[in-house]
Amino acid sequence: MTCEVCGERYADFRTGLTFADVRRSMFVASDDPADWRYKTRRMVLGHWHEIKLLQWRERHAMCEQWQTS
Repeated sequence: MTCEVCGERYADFRTGLTFADVRRSMFVASDDPADWRYKTRRMVLGHWHEIKLLQWRERHAMCEQWQTS
């Protein structure tokens, strides 16, 4: 995936987070184990992917706005 406006590639895009940052962000402060999230490697990487997609879309929505202005 490449931005048509600025040419940035998704593969080169970085969130600025570490694995530990993402794992910590998954913490749920609850005494009820039913509210807790599993933090396996796969779950952390999946959550990180969600974060990266969201950041990518937000960043490149700005590119589209700059192009139209």
